Amino acid sequence: MKQNYVIDLFSLLKEEVALPTIITPKITIQQILEWSLKESYSRLGASSIYRSSSKTIIVRYSQYYNRPDENYWFATTSNDLERVNKYSITHFAFVCVEKGVVLIPKGTMLEAIQKDNLNKTTTKQGELRHYHIHFNEKNNSLNWRLKTENRPINNLFYPLSVT
Repeated sequence: MKQNYVIDLFSLLKEEVALPTIITPKITIQQILEWSLKESYSRLGASSIYRSSSKTIIVRYSQYYNRPDENYWFATTSNDLERVNKYSITHFAFVCVEKGVVLIPKGTMLEAIQKDNLNKTTTKQGELRHYHIHFNEKNNSLNWRLKTENRPINNLFYPLSVT
């Protein structure tokens, strides 16, 4: 004959059970750049400018957004544009957190701005606050959402690879 066991659920609910602690490693923007672009970078002071032996880049980063037309959102400011010549910027780097880096050549970015192909936000006085940079993933392709097109940029994407 089987014995009956009585379990006091009330006393179990009163017990304090510590939740498991999950420690996530802190990955810096510099590490993401180096692991994705496969070269060493140093940061210029506290700025968003990083330099390697072959590139000087302005870096912006975004988390992933689960939206149909906008999975990553970045802003490029008027200060960024002033730094292009001052620091001999070669590229704009857009870090898609946990995924990799999109590296857009300076000329391509400036052309999109000059042709008014980027959405922008202005101040109440009508001055530029920032340009919007949107990337979306559709049909296994990463695309740059411009005013006139959804431009495939897989050729400008460098996946995060820790090796």
